[in-house]
Amino acid sequence: MRKLRQAKNRIKQATDEAERSEQEKKFQTYREEMMYIYYYPKAEPYLSLFPSAPHSEEDQKRQKELRAEAIAQFEKEQPTEAFHHFCFNDGKSKDSSSANEARPAVELLLKKPTKEQVKKQKKARSKREKSGGKTKPTPALVDQDDDDMPDASKAASDKEDEEEEQEEDDFFL
Repeated sequence: MRKLRQAKNRIKQATDEAERSEQEKKFQTYREEMMYIYYYPKAEPYLSLFPSAPHSEEDQKRQKELRAEAIAQFEKEQPTEAFHHFCFNDGKSKDSSSANEARPAVELLLKKPTKEQVKKQKKARSKREKSGGKTKPTPALVDQDDDDMPDASKAASDKEDEEEEQEEDDFFL
């Protein structure tokens, strides 16, 4: 998405025709990659556009087929407002007065929590509220000094330290 937006901005900023045509080719390539992502069949395991290891011959062939199918589906599907909104996520639509606007790309990619997950979250919240907001003891951090941690044994040793300091003060009188 980022590369697609950058290519679109570079086309607008291009000064000479050669640079503009080069940026338009890049824009078209990035747009086809986004079509592949957007129209990928949800029932199949995803074949990454940018794999960490090269794909096998079979996967490369399947990826080319899926790209061709995605481009054909894009050209068949009109209007393409949802795809445009997915790619650019700019909130701008051609007819912004329409009530049924496309959802942002983030919403398209995020999974909504199931009813069971929502119930578990509500149950956990109600347990916390019933417990009266009891706080958990804070664990000591690795870089935290022992002097900073309050605990019961420390309180007793603090009293002893204060008594020793008073005795030392009396010595010099």
